[in-house]
Amino acid sequence: MIDSLLFIIAVAGGVVSFLSPCNAVTLPVFVSFLQVQAKTTKRAILLSLAFSLGFILMFTIIASLYILISGFITYMFWLKIFSGIIIISMAIYLFFYKVSKRANPNDVDQTQDNDYYRVKYEGYTGAILLGFSMGAPWIACITPVYITIVAIASIQETFILGMLLFSLYGLGLMLPYILIGAALGKINQRFIVKLIKLGATLQKVFSIVLIWIGIELVLSAFGIGGLLPFV
Repeated sequence: MIDSLLFIIAVAGGVVSFLSPCNAVTLPVFVSFLQVQAKTTKRAILLSLAFSLGFILMFTIIASLYILISGFITYMFWLKIFSGIIIISMAIYLFFYKVSKRANPNDVDQTQDNDYYRVKYEGYTGAILLGFSMGAPWIACITPVYITIVAIASIQETFILGMLLFSLYGLGLMLPYILIGAALGKINQRFIVKLIKLGATLQKVFSIVLIWIGIELVLSAFGIGGLLPFV
């Protein structure tokens, strides 16, 4: 029987990734794009879905690289050690990560940049391409959380379970974008600033949870059981 906490962590990881401080760059561009491209709520939701799919595509590449590396580790003992160390390292980085000047939550009104993005990309294809391109400056924030989900998935018994975890993570990442698309016209810059500042706090809390998971994963390699049955 699969512990439901594993699914909750996967979805929560997606939401925390969305709320990362680096979104101070992405969210204003995304909202600006929708304001120009979407004339109806239905189109705004569909564009939000296309944008988030492009966004997730960027991190699928990261997951593939991790799976490729971990695939050379044939023994579960070493795979758990490797995954645990990676998770702990990523969590510590995430906890102490400082928002760069470019991604300052207090400076989200980048009118010139927003105009550039909303003119260059059009329609659903443009939304996918925009999401993919905006994934690059976000990698520093999202990688620790995403790699943790990938690491947890890599030690599960079945490939289907691993794919289910990826899907739940993607769902947690996509839902906020879709909700913003549905609430188009009611979102302002002040709301975005508050959302990102809340995300900075949640990110630190989640990083502590990731350290706990990493430690339990390493201990499980030596047969020491903990409180998380899925590791």
